[in-house]
Amino acid sequence: MPNTTPPKPVVYWPDQEPLREEGPLNERLNHWLTLVERGQVIDAYRTFLGLMEETEHRREVLAQLVFAGMIDVQDRMLYNRSYTTGHKAYRARSVVEIGNAVGWDNAHDVVYAGALDIAVGPRWHSVYEMACNVITIFIEDKEVHAVPQGGTTERERTLLANAGMVTEAETEELIEALVHQHEPAYIEKISGLLLAGKSPRRIIDAIQLAAAQIVLETDGPSNFSMPQHTYEYCNTLGWFFDNFAHPQRLKLLYVAGSMVNQAAWNQRSSGWLKSDPIGTPRGADRLTGGQIIERLEAALAALDAAGSVASTKAYLDSGADRSLLVQRLALMAARFGNDPHNQEIPQCMLEDYGKNQCRDRERLLLACAISRPGTANTATPSMRAAGLARRWGWPNCCNATDPHPRASPAAPRPREADLSSCSDQVTAVGQPFEPVAPLIGAGVKMNTNWYFLSAIRSSKTRFSWLRMPCLVCSSEWHGKARLLSGFGTTSTAQVSAPVRHKSLSMTQRATSSPIPGSPELKRSLFFIHNEPQPVLKKIASPGLMSLSCMF
Repeated sequence: MPNTTPPKPVVYWPDQEPLREEGPLNERLNHWLTLVERGQVIDAYRTFLGLMEETEHRREVLAQLVFAGMIDVQDRMLYNRSYTTGHKAYRARSVVEIGNAVGWDNAHDVVYAGALDIAVGPRWHSVYEMACNVITIFIEDKEVHAVPQGGTTERERTLLANAGMVTEAETEELIEALVHQHEPAYIEKISGLLLAGKSPRRIIDAIQLAAAQIVLETDGPSNFSMPQHTYEYCNTLGWFFDNFAHPQRLKLLYVAGSMVNQAAWNQRSSGWLKSDPIGTPRGADRLTGGQIIERLEAALAALDAAGSVASTKAYLDSGADRSLLVQRLALMAARFGNDPHNQEIPQCMLEDYGKNQCRDRERLLLACAISRPGTANTATPSMRAAGLARRWGWPNCCNATDPHPRASPAAPRPREADLSSCSDQVTAVGQPFEPVAPLIGAGVKMNTNWYFLSAIRSSKTRFSWLRMPCLVCSSEWHGKARLLSGFGTTSTAQVSAPVRHKSLSMTQRATSSPIPGSPELKRSLFFIHNEPQPVLKKIASPGLMSLSCMF
């Protein structure tokens, strides 16, 4: 779509004055919820504004707001394209957290943006009705009559106080029921755990692992929407339990279970679920934790989903400090754009990793690693930079054609790169030994264990004045092949360069004939030689000249 002036926002629901009512708080909260369920948007909003004026009851009012969002979840996914996908719950949470951050005296616009939306259609409450009836059937051991169960029972309130831990075997049984079995298997499992004295909050931990497993097994960049939204709902449910003591919250375990089970069967029935074992890159056991993190960053930047998960698995297997991995995953997620979920959902998984008490909670880190590079609507850091370049009018900043570049297999040698323009892509094409996509501040990084003689003409390096990679660049190897030489292949790396027009170049003559990667070669870069060696063209930042000129 060509760049055009965006349309001005339209106010569909004008702001309102508070409606102040009298009576017991619980009755007024339930009256507001009834207005929401009926879709009476203005009346519900005015009533909520009146409730929010009662500062002594604000916590209970906010709990009801989030609860109203939590119970609004569509009752099917397969062959359906009209969803809530839990968004009302996420918006309600954002109202609470932003209001707490800025102060409620300054948060009227925040309330308008979130609370008014709760009653807007479409609305789905049938899954919550199922959860109410499940309490009657499985917890109270009674029959359901024409009038659905309402309120809470003494036994339901007692189960909220359960403190028992969910064992590893019980966790796996619940995950099996959620991901691989049809309803009502998960209902029976959740009910059995509650009646056995298991903590509702720890059951949520297990449900989160099931949601993460669906994300991990999803195949195809366009197929992550339902699994990722489902995970976000499970994250919001954990946050709700941690922050509010809403009397009806036990029923939400069944709502979350329904959403996870629907997501699993939506993916499976659509052919989007693949249960392949997760391997690790060859030779990863010989790398340090820091080196594996570098590989992970490169895979994330290249939108290489399989490589990202494999590198994360290798790091976990290495026993290295988990906090470094968590920090790097969080940082890389924050660099992606195009949709706020690109930053939000990985952070949800990392938040839960810090809270989840399941033994296999590292499954959340693996799901975090795939959640951004695996999806189709992800804009890489360099693509975002190129977008800013276009917006700010920097010249020659973008000629990308592929909005979702990913690592590709070996390809025929490309023609000489056109250095008159830059690209907003991050790609790595061809072998030998999987060149690593470029990183900001470090130029194009490549593995260096190539074993062959002969070679090169000369090398050219171009540097950006702001220490950012700035040009399309290529590596072209010629010469006699030894075993594993990668002879005849070509590597291409492309990065965005908002400052490409202010850069400098450096050229070295060819070296003699050391094997690439040897100390002799590193020394020879600073002398003039006549014999040809493999040619390398790369980019780097001025502060990293000496490092970038070495193999």
